[in-house]
Amino acid sequence: MRSLDAHSDGVTSIAISPDGKRIVTGGISTPTMKVWDLRTFLMLKGESGHTQPVETVAISSDGRLIASGSDDGTIKLWDLHT
Repeated sequence: MRSLDAHSDGVTSIAISPDGKRIVTGGISTPTMKVWDLRTFLMLKGESGHTQPVETVAISSDGRLIASGSDDGTIKLWDLHT
């Protein structure tokens, strides 16, 4: 078993990319969404575009887009590859 030190104040949501190479997590702290490489278990990037906790994340079926939903009432779209 491996463990990711994902978010200091709690993980609220998780999604795995269709190719199984990445995982996206949403969290309470800093309101952040993070992208992780499942081969190396390293964080590839962290995004904080929300002002409240990220409650849900989803990855598109082609693996290119991430949608994050927050308690701030917004949904944000992120390009997984940029």
